[in-house]
Amino acid sequence: VKFLRHIERTKVLFHLIDAESEDVVRDYRVIHKELETYNPELVKKTEHVFLTKTDCVTPEEAKEKLAALKKAGIKAIPVSVLEPESLEEVKKILNKIKDEKGL
Repeated sequence: VKFLRHIERTKVLFHLIDAESEDVVRDYRVIHKELETYNPELVKKTEHVFLTKTDCVTPEEAKEKLAALKKAGIKAIPVSVLEPESLEEVKKILNKIKDEKGL
């Protein structure tokens, strides 16, 4: 509950979904439902979803998981520490948030 109270103070949510998961859509929905149950306003916040550790699965598996998320209406960005271009995408998002806040 303490963690959920902390989330109430944030403006943007980041969901990190492990590419090694058997069901990435379920993983997202479980967290989404927990947030909604705690406070329905939380699911109205801006969110970014990342499929992490994409280097730990085959490119085909990563593609299938991204497609499953997309089919469920969840736009996810693949991220791997071994792929600098994917980390650049995360930096762009963070910089945009920073610029919008005037930091």
